Amino acid sequence: LFTEKNCKIAMYRKSGSSLKASIMDMVLEILSVEGYREDVDYVFNRTNRVITALNTGSSMHFKSLDNPEKIKSTKFNYVNMEELTEFTLQDFLMCQNTLRKESDVGAVNQMFITFNPTATSWCWEYFTQMVNDPNEISKYAFNHSTYKNNPHLPKSYVQKLENSYKVNIDYFNTYALGRPGKSKNNIYNNWIEIGRQDYNEYVDKIYGVDFGFNNPTAIVELYQ
Repeated sequence: LFTEKNCKIAMYRKSGSSLKASIMDMVLEILSVEGYREDVDYVFNRTNRVITALNTGSSMHFKSLDNPEKIKSTKFNYVNMEELTEFTLQDFLMCQNTLRKESDVGAVNQMFITFNPTATSWCWEYFTQMVNDPNEISKYAFNHSTYKNNPHLPKSYVQKLENSYKVNIDYFNTYALGRPGKSKNNIYNNWIEIGRQDYNEYVDKIYGVDFGFNNPTAIVELYQ
């Protein structure tokens, strides 16, 4: 914002309410701590939610994706998506497509994303595929950090987070360790996946049953 001329930065949250309460207030706090002053170093258009640096002309736009159609014609050099698990994959792809503004200094347009790897989100599976694809991995940089990497957290928050494993191990794995937790919708956990070649070790035919309550009962027959 203050070092690159005429660049445009998008700061996204899924909803407008979370945008104001989190990322917008956080950026304003960082500017204050770093010594930047409103109307001296930057101007803040609160109606349009845009911060503009006076020395570079670069701007930071705070946007929600309550309606993704609104960003179709926008162009940015940098995009930040906070709490990616709130967004859909379609949201992510649309934001990625807004990285098409030419840089005045020849910089590479980039996207920055943050998320906790919850089990029900598409994020973990999507980026795991990118890591394992030799044609894609060079396009990404990954940083796996936890609360242990954040020296600014209050001690009371750290204590509650560390004690959460006693109540909910999946919550602890996701929000403390940054590991994908298991969905609470799973009924059985003590099962293994077998391949097609292993079917004959068990039975000739295998049946799966889902007893219906809100929906009808379903039965599936598998065989070679």
